[in-house]
Amino acid sequence: MKYHRRLPYIFILPAFICMICIHLIPMSLGVLSSFFKLNIMTINNWIEAPFVGLKNYFSVFSPGFGFLENFVSSFSYTIVFVVLAQISCYVLAWGQRSCSTPAPSAVRILCGALTVPLHPSGSSIDHQLAIHVQL
Repeated sequence: MKYHRRLPYIFILPAFICMICIHLIPMSLGVLSSFFKLNIMTINNWIEAPFVGLKNYFSVFSPGFGFLENFVSSFSYTIVFVVLAQISCYVLAWGQRSCSTPAPSAVRILCGALTVPLHPSGSSIDHQLAIHVQL
């Protein structure tokens, strides 16, 4: 009976170990290496690089570094990417939904026009689209 209560944890253990190896260890090493002064000469053996503590973090927020300008620029690119990715996902989902439901021929034509680049054999889709246009 006790074995059955432990069985789910035994199944979760490999995923937990992989999670630690993939996420926690590299993240910890990244934070640890940020306390050293790394350059092209010390990157191979970063443990022997000079220890600078929080000086790297203070230099990022110093007025001459341009943190605010770089942050705003990166943030604006991220916002544009997210908006465009979401719009394209909605459009593609709408196109797929339109193709999978019975609808008038005008909707099928529009649906075909939206999904032509996604189809592996575009020539057959173009031929079917031309047939729908003639109807």
